[in-house]
Amino acid sequence: MSYTKNPLTVGRMHSICSAYLANWPSDEPLVLFFDELPWLDSPRSNFISELADFWGFHVSQHPNVTLVICGSASSYMIKKVEHNKGPLHNRITSILRMQPFDLHDTKKLIQAQNWHLSDKSIINTYLIFGDVAKYLTEIDTTLTLEQAIQESCFAFNALMTDEYTTLFESLFDNAQAHYAIMNVLTQRWSGDSHKKLN
Repeated sequence: MSYTKNPLTVGRMHSICSAYLANWPSDEPLVLFFDELPWLDSPRSNFISELADFWGFHVSQHPNVTLVICGSASSYMIKKVEHNKGPLHNRITSILRMQPFDLHDTKKLIQAQNWHLSDKSIINTYLIFGDVAKYLTEIDTTLTLEQAIQESCFAFNALMTDEYTTLFESLFDNAQAHYAIMNVLTQRWSGDSHKKLN
């Protein structure tokens, strides 16, 4: 079952998933996985309340069902899930904190994909693509690093083409203010002080 961002779909999530659970064999394990909870929980969606009701009325009645929720905006997950004062309070059974890739992890992933790069190129890959495994797994490993950068960042419909905009829009309610700060910072090689930005 897939989900698209639509308040009507979110409002029906409870009934759709409960109907699915009603037909699930009680002795069969089932994992329900909701990724990017901050994105699903838009201001009008009421997703957290729907999820809490779904947990309370359905998932908790099925010992073989595991509900996994995650999100890349850690501040949201801590505030709205871990420290929830509402319907999700005290419902967490386990927390798996994901850590960003470090240079060693990056090297291991690159080698696992049979991408033959020198240590210097691995460092450059880490500096360019950061600690995001998704970016690293999307790279065409038949290319040189320079070709991969061209394909991932500058080619038509490249993986990274809209990443800057998408990332800021998903993380910040007022992304325009953050764009303005980033634009000022990129005007000078050395950046600017906090005092000058105010």
